[in-house]
Amino acid sequence: MAHSAVSYIALPLIVGSLLRLADLTRDLGHDEVYTWQVFASASYEKITTSYSVPNNHILHTLLVRLAVQIFGLAEWSLRLPALLSGLVALPLAYVIGRRILGSSATASLTAWIFALSPAHIYCSHSARGYSLLVLLCAMAFYALWRALDGHRLGWAAFALCSFLAAYALPSGALHLAVLGLFALTMCAFKQDIRSAVYALVSGAATLGALIFAYWPMREEVADAGDRWGSVVECPTDLVAAFAANTSYIVTGWAGFLLGLGGLVGLYAAAKYHRPLAIYTGLAWLLPLLIGWAMGTVGQPRAYVFLLLPLALLCAHGAATYLSSLRHLAIVAAVILAPQAWIDFQRFAVPSDRSLRETAAFLAAEIKSGDVVATPYIMGIELGHYANNSLFRGLQGALGNAGLRRLLFVTHVTDARFGLDNFQFRRTMLLDRDNYLESLRLPRAAFTLLHQTSRLAVYHLDRVPQLVLRPSDWRIEHLYAEPTPIYLRPEPDLLEGAAGFKVENPTAARFALHAPSTFLAPADGVALLVYIRSERARTSASLYQDGGKDWLPLQMLRTHAPMLVKRQDSTWYFDAHIIPVEKGKRYGIYVLSWDTREQYMAGFACYFIRY
Repeated sequence: MAHSAVSYIALPLIVGSLLRLADLTRDLGHDEVYTWQVFASASYEKITTSYSVPNNHILHTLLVRLAVQIFGLAEWSLRLPALLSGLVALPLAYVIGRRILGSSATASLTAWIFALSPAHIYCSHSARGYSLLVLLCAMAFYALWRALDGHRLGWAAFALCSFLAAYALPSGALHLAVLGLFALTMCAFKQDIRSAVYALVSGAATLGALIFAYWPMREEVADAGDRWGSVVECPTDLVAAFAANTSYIVTGWAGFLLGLGGLVGLYAAAKYHRPLAIYTGLAWLLPLLIGWAMGTVGQPRAYVFLLLPLALLCAHGAATYLSSLRHLAIVAAVILAPQAWIDFQRFAVPSDRSLRETAAFLAAEIKSGDVVATPYIMGIELGHYANNSLFRGLQGALGNAGLRRLLFVTHVTDARFGLDNFQFRRTMLLDRDNYLESLRLPRAAFTLLHQTSRLAVYHLDRVPQLVLRPSDWRIEHLYAEPTPIYLRPEPDLLEGAAGFKVENPTAARFALHAPSTFLAPADGVALLVYIRSERARTSASLYQDGGKDWLPLQMLRTHAPMLVKRQDSTWYFDAHIIPVEKGKRYGIYVLSWDTREQYMAGFACYFIRY
């Protein structure tokens, strides 16, 4: 029997492992870098108490930090927790299939669906918590199934795995609701009052533990759900969410036959395997109904735990209506062939190392005073690989030597990130859902310096002019009754940069503007560079001088602010860009709020004509 089980699981395990190990060292993506830089590189305390954006899959983030502490910072070490979760899920899928469906053949098909799932493969070599969510939800389901069969330790395992799943991603709590209702339904059918009590107690304990764990960041979690989820206002929105989840799990049209197999399996389960039909029905519908009640549903990848019920249904349907192993193998091959084709196409493509190649070029090319503009989203990825080079150039622009060159990194194939549609993030986020702006830059003014298969580096081939380096500032009170605000000069605040200390005892909102202005001699761009202390709530930009009135302008970030530790303090080095028009007059404007004490330095504005 043991030899037979090994023969059924060995091949899907080997193939699935190879597909997940391939491409493990490719360049990190935006979300992976963001997860590391903002959360996993922080202290364990901050990881467990911060949820400013949904990138912090807390349990996974903790494991990423541990992996990097043990093995060092590398692409593979950041992805190690996700990889191990994906690999462990393969034999677990077999074990669950064997337990629930009753045969090694159907269990093997369940494992094959997992092994070849493009969605699960991608989750397994991306430094995010989705493969961990799949694993822990599957473990919680298996533990509950065992508990309902009379194994009392299964209740404790169910509670623990459900808690850990929801601690990896909040959407794991939806699977907890699915399992809780499934357990109570099965207990009602069996008239098993004792098991129903165990289900209620273990579910309540898990829910209490989750409330305790998420309580310090409850408002952030709720806000993240509202901001990043999809609004559900009517039944058609619910249908659209169901379709999006299905498309993600089966990988679009490539998974049409797999989805059809799932429907056949649901029909068979409704007739011959009621527990499986109840679980899968609840898994696919209850999370969406809860989302409807709350007014928002998550992104499709938040429901990646649906892969297990789909695999079980498909395997059950095939086994129910096919009488021989040969027929089962043929149908399984037909169903999985499109997904296998997608997998092996990815397997054949070499790992993308454009970011590392571009970073190596910048390391050799950038001199003091070179400022690099990167499109939003791409900026944090490139910054991970080329942070020292980018900082070296910006640091020079803030010093006496000034701006030497303005470089732009573009994406060769993505229309959002080319010179004719260069996407930036705005500096003043007056509307959190409208924070991007694209510039159309004249290609004729640029010289190509470097290009890879994916990225290119251009130079705005004009000599920069220093047009403003203000030393005098005027305070503008933004309330009816002025509050005392003091500017204390700091001649050598940071690395030779002159600046000032702002004392604002009431933390009132105020603005600074420099009376000195410049007249744009031609159409072009203005680049504003400056330094601010870590806790400063500050946004600097240009204003347009209209004579009696002046209008603050929305500037654009050239890249994410660079954090630098100096003199036992943390500083942000910033560079903002904006198009300027010939004949218009501009000055520097600073908006500040909610801070009693802060430092600013190194303000300088450069003009570069097109």
